[in-house]
Amino acid sequence: MFISRTLTKHSLPEIGRAFERDHSTVMHACRKIEDDLKTDYVLQRDYETIKATLTH
Repeated sequence: MFISRTLTKHSLPEIGRAFERDHSTVMHACRKIEDDLKTDYVLQRDYETIKATLTH
């Protein structure tokens, strides 16, 4: 959900529908990942790898 939010212009409700979740769940998930990215270097590396794969 976080990658969908950061790499697309889709709204929280649109992303939620794609994952069969409510927009508030998407918002919580995105905030959680944003917080975790600040301190989890493995997560940072994995996120950057996935993002690079999807954008190239």
